[in-house]
Parts: sequence; C-alpha cells; structure tokens
Amino acid sequence: GISAEVAFVGRGNFFQIWEPGKLAAYGAQARARLLQLRQGTKPGERPE
Repeated sequence: GISAEVAFVGRGNFFQIWEPGKLAAYGAQARARLLQLRQGTKPGERPE
C-alpha cells in the first residue's frame, strides 16, 4: 500500500498515485521490456 510518501504521475487525461519505490521498480521493468522489443526479442526471451 501507500505509506508516508506518494508520487503523482500524469497519464494524459488522468493521473495515478504511486508509492515512490514501486514507481521506480515499475519504470525499470518497463525500460527493460522496451529495450528487449527494440532488440527484436520477446519479453522473457534472451537475445542470442
């Protein structure tokens, strides 16, 4: 759940409230998925 600190994230016409640590972890995972897609691999698949 959300503790003492929150991060407000704008998403177009709405916003989300995140716990800062979970937001950082989600961002890192999203960047890793994007890198895999750009390299032509599927999520969870290792590049050769």
